[in-house]
Amino acid sequence: MTVMLSATIRSLLLVCGSFAVAVAQEGAAEPLHFGDRLHAPANAPKTVTWTLFVYYTDDAHDYRDHESWLADLQARYGERGLAVVVGAEDAAARRIAATSPGFSVATAHHESALGLGPSPGAVRFRLQRGAENVACEWAAPDSSVDRIEAALASDLARTSPGEVDDLLESLLYQIGDGGEFTEAVAHCAKSLPHSGRARALQVLEQWWCKGDLRAARAAFDAAMVAISSDPVALVYFADLVLRGDRTDPAIAKTLAMALAPAAATAAKGAFTQLVYLRALLMSGQDRLGARVAAQTEKLVSEPMLQLWFAETLMEATSPVPFRELAERAISQSEKGGIDARMLAVCRHKVLVRCGADAAAIDALLSAYRGDRAYAGSLNNDAWYLTTETPTMGRFAPFALAQVDEMARLAGDELDNGSKDTVALVAFCNGQYERAVELQKVACEQSNGDPRYVARLQRYEQALASQRTASKPSEPHKR
Repeated sequence: MTVMLSATIRSLLLVCGSFAVAVAQEGAAEPLHFGDRLHAPANAPKTVTWTLFVYYTDDAHDYRDHESWLADLQARYGERGLAVVVGAEDAAARRIAATSPGFSVATAHHESALGLGPSPGAVRFRLQRGAENVACEWAAPDSSVDRIEAALASDLARTSPGEVDDLLESLLYQIGDGGEFTEAVAHCAKSLPHSGRARALQVLEQWWCKGDLRAARAAFDAAMVAISSDPVALVYFADLVLRGDRTDPAIAKTLAMALAPAAATAAKGAFTQLVYLRALLMSGQDRLGARVAAQTEKLVSEPMLQLWFAETLMEATSPVPFRELAERAISQSEKGGIDARMLAVCRHKVLVRCGADAAAIDALLSAYRGDRAYAGSLNNDAWYLTTETPTMGRFAPFALAQVDEMARLAGDELDNGSKDTVALVAFCNGQYERAVELQKVACEQSNGDPRYVARLQRYEQALASQRTASKPSEPHKR
């Protein structure tokens, strides 16, 4: 366990659009400005009750993930008086309008572009009734459907603009540490029942805070019923769930099948394709994954997405054929100025998963540990990589190398908190027996800390499931 805050990982949220910080504010019309309308679809509502304004910094990246989804929102809610208006800076807006999309397009700007305000992030949403009555603004796409439904039902207050977004984001940071979050998680899911992240929290809570794999599966099944028809919510949900646990292989298979339509309609959406690729590779579909990977390489132009692409490729059952593609993506990410720490942990995953020479792996680790910028606690480094939302489920091999070194150096003097960390990292690397043995000791020495006990339950259930799956089936008796 750790108590320090990781500035390096926390800053990744500002880079990766998949974890945009929600900033809903009641009654805050500024500093987002929409101007001239450049395009209106044939199905634009004749009488507009509410307008969903969506602002993009450009017409690449996030917009490409959302284009088809936005057209579907217009088609679905137009008869109820909703107009969807997408805005971007002049040149980008004109490129979008030229494609004649299924929603309105307007020029737009944010005061930050004029040096008058903070960065708006990659995308911003606003629900507005009339010319000036702004109900709320937010940044996370997957909460849009709930807010639209609430607005059209004249019940916008139930989505708690601002409060629920902040709570949801906070929970995503804390969930990996364990703790009692039942009431808060339930509040998020009740407020935003069609949010992929809120639904994912229900699954993650069962895994990380209660250690109940069966309850997690039940939460997963309920979420699939609630959000499977919304491609954006499904992608956000799948991203977190796929990285949150891998003890139930059926989950990856289910998500791979469910994500296929979303991937087809957002064929140029980098984030959508990355999540779909992870689901395919984690479910053993390397051949189809190779075809998706070849197309995805052309889409990941941002440094962080290039890094995520490289590490995702290493989820393949046979990762060696993907090594060249992964190393090329890492090189591109480095040219883009990505954090050197993330480069190191990603390169390590490629080396380990592709069976590289032990000397090459040791050289990378020695250089990393010798760099004063990263020469911190081995325990903290491993814990953050394993539990913080952006890196959760991505770099288990590196975290294992760190805790193995910590255990080697400490020997019999390994403290109880470090044993808890080693157990968690071992579990995330499939070392279930080791995790159970260490966690039992950690529980005893902590006088039954509820967080430790919950993690032990998770490890024991996973081990039992593994042993059941490995037993030879009995011959059928007539």
